[in-house]
Amino acid sequence: MTSNASHNSNVRDAGAVPDNQAIMAEVDAFARRHLTQLAVEIIELQDSGLLPHGLLPEVSAMARPICGESTLKVVQASICRVALERIVQIKRDPA
Repeated sequence: MTSNASHNSNVRDAGAVPDNQAIMAEVDAFARRHLTQLAVEIIELQDSGLLPHGLLPEVSAMARPICGESTLKVVQASICRVALERIVQIKRDPA
């Protein structure tokens, strides 16, 4: 297994079945690292109906092997979950 592209690291070869849990864990980790920018891009998408250039297409590409046509919906749900977790964390542990 090579590590040339991190989003391909969970697929052993072209004929292998992707590791769904590992791919979604990677999507969630990406969302945690880039939450603010991804939230901005989702708002832009909702306002314009156009997929913005930026991180949202990048994270969508990570999930595409396991989500197919539902990729954008799955990725948005993952990002929203991460955002909700962040809000809960802030409310439970105020600075």
